[in-house]
Amino acid sequence: MAPRMAARLRSLWLLALLAGVGVLAWLPRSVHGHAHPYSSESDAWFSRDPDGLYHARRVERAMSERGVAARDPRLNYPAGAPIPWPPYYDGVLAAALAPFAPAEPDARWRWIERATASAPRVFGVLGALLAAVAAWRIGGALAAFVAGVSVALCRGSINYSAIGTGDHHAWVSLLAGAALLALSQALRPSELANTRRSALWGVLLGALCGLLVGSWVASLLYVFELQLVLGWMLWRRSKQELPGLAPLGLALHVTAALTLAPAVLHSPWRVDFPWMVVNLSWFHLALLALGALAFVPLWSRSLGRGTRMARVYPALVVLSLAALALVSWALELAPARGIAEGLEWVARVDRFMDSVQESMPLVGARAEQGVLFLALGYGVLLAPIALGWAAWRAWRHGDDELAPWIIATASLLPQALAQRRFADALAIPMAVLLGLAAARVAMRVRSRWLAAALALAAVLSQWPSAAWAWRRLSTPRDPQLGGPLDPVSGERLALEWIRARTGASDAWSVLAHWDRGHGIEWAANAPSVATNFGSYIGIDSYADPARFFLSEDLAAARALLERRHVRYVYAPTTLMQLVPSMCRIAAPERREQLLRETAQGQLVFADPWYSTMAARMLFNGTAVLPNGVPIHEHPGPPSFLRLVHVTKERHPTHVDPVTGLRFPVAFVWEHVPGARVEVHGPRDTEVELEIKLEFAASGYRVPWRANARIGDDGRATFHVPYATDSNGDARLVRASWRIGAERGALAIPEAIVLQGGSVHVP
Repeated sequence: MAPRMAARLRSLWLLALLAGVGVLAWLPRSVHGHAHPYSSESDAWFSRDPDGLYHARRVERAMSERGVAARDPRLNYPAGAPIPWPPYYDGVLAAALAPFAPAEPDARWRWIERATASAPRVFGVLGALLAAVAAWRIGGALAAFVAGVSVALCRGSINYSAIGTGDHHAWVSLLAGAALLALSQALRPSELANTRRSALWGVLLGALCGLLVGSWVASLLYVFELQLVLGWMLWRRSKQELPGLAPLGLALHVTAALTLAPAVLHSPWRVDFPWMVVNLSWFHLALLALGALAFVPLWSRSLGRGTRMARVYPALVVLSLAALALVSWALELAPARGIAEGLEWVARVDRFMDSVQESMPLVGARAEQGVLFLALGYGVLLAPIALGWAAWRAWRHGDDELAPWIIATASLLPQALAQRRFADALAIPMAVLLGLAAARVAMRVRSRWLAAALALAAVLSQWPSAAWAWRRLSTPRDPQLGGPLDPVSGERLALEWIRARTGASDAWSVLAHWDRGHGIEWAANAPSVATNFGSYIGIDSYADPARFFLSEDLAAARALLERRHVRYVYAPTTLMQLVPSMCRIAAPERREQLLRETAQGQLVFADPWYSTMAARMLFNGTAVLPNGVPIHEHPGPPSFLRLVHVTKERHPTHVDPVTGLRFPVAFVWEHVPGARVEVHGPRDTEVELEIKLEFAASGYRVPWRANARIGDDGRATFHVPYATDSNGDARLVRASWRIGAERGALAIPEAIVLQGGSVHVP
């Protein structure tokens, strides 16, 4: 066969292989995990991924403000807060999506959300294709198939790239994989022999590194992996001529610093924390500058191959960096203080992150049964063998192009076992090594049947994930999704109710448990008190909602609402599940007071819980036990909150212990000054005010009643949060007053309730 024809056939075979891998990657990422239907009859969907919703908000702002914002006035309201994420990912999305976004505001809002929550699916598919190409370049077709299929069907990757997921991790993993591939190619002997090509590889790698850290600061870990590879090559250089290593290392670090510099200058964290590690600061540019300096002396003849200086130079670099760190630490210089502050900050934040699902381990007592193989496949059992083989090849045979995949896998495997979020980043390098190891076995045995068996084994190694995806793709959509018992769509529609009723406003906030924050900022189009960034943006921001919901002091609760300029309190029924979380955040000492454990080991509410604001928000504002017994010195509804929206959707599992009916999915309360109602009459006469409301869509009724006696001055004063002409979605059933035996209709205009004015009766 002519060489040209053979090359063409190899290209066609590669394209066919990539097409197959692409289809295998696309299908499981089309499972609607975080893409949730609005109704059972409609194909319209929204994203239930909180971080994706905040990316959508940031992308929308970038389109309208012509730049990615560094601060958000809607976080930690009313103070605002710097945004913990660097700007590059949202900037790339905004630039790519802006030409296609609709002009009409509502259509634009919905389109941006869906587009943002669809982009990671593309990045996930590209990641599988990248793994296949990387393995093909070194090991051929079988290696490409094993690597591509391993990533395509890897649940750890799918979790961050399925339709409806809008977070940045699929993008970061793609960039990290691209950097590993580029460095692997740059380390080929033919490339390192050419200084010009090595410099060009360095520029490409530097741009990828700058984009990585400018998209997610923790990507510095992936840059450090590349630096370790270059450190290995410094040692290799002492034994053989590598003229391209100096321009490669120098160009990488200089280009990375130049690419990252705009993001650092854009970072609000560098002002208050100029040497912070966990958010962009001067520390990151200084680290890259030090990396560049390590390659400058390589141009000296005294560091030529075989010289004594060349042999000791790698150790000299390590010792110099260690000495610099020790001196900085001993003299408490700014970088050392910044690192120490960063470690203290991380320790505080870890208490929050430890409760987040993606921070849970894949092995150990806290890991669910089978989660390791679901996330990474059975191939993870063979990863140490493939890693050991590749390390032996690099050490004994000088296969330097394997070094990036070796160091990345060795670094990320323990991280993924400890925190499942890193399974996504591990998927590509681990798959490449598994593919190369499989190709090596097939090449040694030279059996087509064995090659076919290894290809089939690659598919079967991801059986837990593939079976899950097949069940989801082949099973009709659950009819309850988007139905009357769907808590997810119920909550989303409650937030959109706030959006539709009020429009965009930064003059007030919505208070809710921290995990609803990004939904408030995007779906409700309103500022939040606490958000899914948790304690990243401030301890008080994170804790204040828990303080409010656990409070039994009405005056303290009202003061918190006023301090935070809260207009709406958002109370989903699942607040009942969040009591342990709220106690951990704001009042660990109250856990035993509010919760008790049954003989079966279940947590149930103790009586004091029913006097908290959380219970009041779910029980018409009252502090009453399920048997109807008041449990607070002021058991009646608060005078500063009125119920304005109740979802028509009911929660499938939470049942009201008083009525025996399913709870509505969520309640929206409005913080109001309330009307001051003065009732005039004879001294010591009993007075009663009564307002009955009904939410027609949900069939939920709200009785409000207050009693008092007229004092010596001939007046009785009430503070009433409800109007008689308008209360959100509520319909007035009855509003009346009674003074002794005399009765009459009660009239309280909403304007009076909102302004804190007075009404006189009769």
